[in-house]
Parts: sequence; structure tokens; C-alpha cells
Amino acid sequence: DTEEKREVSENKESKDEFENSQGQSSDHKETVNDEKTLKEETSNIADTSQNRLNLVVDGICADLIVEKSTNGKLNLFYENNGNERQKQLYEFYSYKEENTVYAGIRRVGKTVFLFNTKLYTIRIYIEIPDNTGEVNLRTASGDIKLTNVNGESITANAASGDILLDRVNTSDLRIKASSGDINLDEVNSNRVRAESSSGDIEVNNLEAKFLSLRSSSGDIVIRNIKADVADCSPLSGDLEIDGMITSECKIRSTSGDIKICDFTMNNADVSSISGD
Repeated sequence: DTEEKREVSENKESKDEFENSQGQSSDHKETVNDEKTLKEETSNIADTSQNRLNLVVDGICADLIVEKSTNGKLNLFYENNGNERQKQLYEFYSYKEENTVYAGIRRVGKTVFLFNTKLYTIRIYIEIPDNTGEVNLRTASGDIKLTNVNGESITANAASGDILLDRVNTSDLRIKASSGDINLDEVNSNRVRAESSSGDIEVNNLEAKFLSLRSSSGDIVIRNIKADVADCSPLSGDLEIDGMITSECKIRSTSGDIKICDFTMNNADVSSISGD
């Protein structure tokens, strides 16, 4: 009995030490109880009420789901609903260096089988407080979704996944997708840059001082936006604008069509080479 009490006491002291350590530079995993079978690992980094933290997350093949924190802390949850062999292929990590928190998954398992990660889902749930500094999110084959989030600056990059933002407030927003779509809804920012290679870009109810939307072969759809300066350039895709107020606007299209409705502007430069 004495040994068991000593072991329980040591485990409790170890847990309390981590929660008060402001997230030292080491990997952390904490298995939650059976009531949370999907969210297998959790990490509570730090109370950010006094310190502005930056965040860097590399999802690789995981979906990144970002929401507003309800407890003033940066919270991370990891979910892998594959089979046991698939779960052993990746592990979750999180650590803190100075004022930056790094998190994500990394491949650790060795297997002769090539799993299609789209057949099952790996997710990283991220809850960030309002006073978060720079947020940098990237994933190769997963999606990125931000809902009701405030941050000093937000950068999101996805190779083959989609990027969706809903009710996001930031000073600087940079979005880039290779083959996935970009959807911005209820976004307020001083500067917005969204770029897609082959995916579409859809923007609804956005307000910004500077807005840049660029797509190589995808379409761009704009509804109800306000911007001091706007640059909308689909190279071979179509451009549709329905409700836009701007002081200065430049629109360029190489082979796509341009359709503009309900447009208020002081100075506009619109051109299409082979489109209508």
C-alpha cells in the first residue's frame, strides 16, 4: 500500500509540474479517459493571459480544425480513427520554444503497406485564445478549417486539401492552396492574400484594407465585400463579382470570363484577353 501511494503521489506531482511549466521543450502526450475515445491525446500548453504565444502546426496528412478557446489557454487535441497499424504509423507532438508553440504529427512507424490516409481520418483540434500572436498552419493532404478565431496574423497552406475560414478576425491573413478550394466567409482583416493553383476561391462578407485574390486555373467568386484596394486575378478561370465596394480595383483574366454585378468603385482597371 505504501508503494502504491508513493507511485500515485509521484504521478500527480509530475502532472502538476507540467501544467505549471509553461510548456517546456519536450513532447507531451496525455491519454484521456474512455469517455473521449476519439480525442486520444491532449496537450494543454499554457495559460496565455499574460504572454502572447505564436503557433506553428504541421499536419502532414491530418485535418487541422481551429476554434476559439473557451478557457483562455492554447489547447490541442489529436484524433486518429484508423486501425491499430495505421495509428502506429504517426505520432502527435507538441512543445514550446521561447514564445512559440510547435505541434503536429510525424511519421514514426515502418510498414511495407501504403495506406491511403483519405480512407480514414487524422485530425488535430486546436483551440486558441484571442490574444494569440502569429498562427502558421500547414498540411499536405488534409483540410484546414478556422471558425470564430482572432489572431495577430494567420497563415494557412494546404497542398491538396481545402481551406475554410468562417468568422475570422486578424491583421494579416495569408492563404495558399495548390489543388484545393479556398472559402472565406465573414472575414475581417487589414490585409488578405488568397492564392490557389487549380482550386476555386469563394469569398463572402469580407472586409479588408487590401485584398488580393489569385487563381491559376480555378474560378473566383466574390459576394458582398468591402476593400480599399482590391486585386482579383484569375488567369484561366472565371471571375464573378456580386456586391463589391472598393476605392481602387484591378482585375486581370487571361482566358476566363468576367461577370460583375452591384459594383461600387472610384478607380477600376479591368481586362480580359480571350474571355468575355
